Amino acid sequence: MKSDRLSQRSRQGLPAVPVPPVVDAIAARLAWVTRGDEHLVAGLLSQPYLHGQVIQSDHEQLLVQFPFFSAVHTGMSTDDYTLALVNLWLAIEAQYTMGNVLPEDVLNGLKETMTITHQRDCQRKYSDISVSME
Repeated sequence: MKSDRLSQRSRQGLPAVPVPPVVDAIAARLAWVTRGDEHLVAGLLSQPYLHGQVIQSDHEQLLVQFPFFSAVHTGMSTDDYTLALVNLWLAIEAQYTMGNVLPEDVLNGLKETMTITHQRDCQRKYSDISVSME
């Protein structure tokens, strides 16, 4: 049933999933931090909504433009993608709270914070896996 709605929206020229208004606000912040064009950043951030999920090309383009945004992966639902975007926005806002007000400082803080967060997530995910070399 959901795929019928998605294909109907696609035939009408609409995104598979409506783009949340918060994406524009996140794009504005991210464009400022990366010194990118706000409209291009918004378009890039909106792509997964057009497809109904994060597809391989979305994933690749996002990582090329925003290598610190490692929380995104192929096959991610738009709900999870939206949460990842909001987490990125909160990470940007946290940089301001820590006194980083220049784009370069915010970007460096994001790279550090997002890398550490991704490493922790991986450690949690794989902490229960044990490998036997016998």
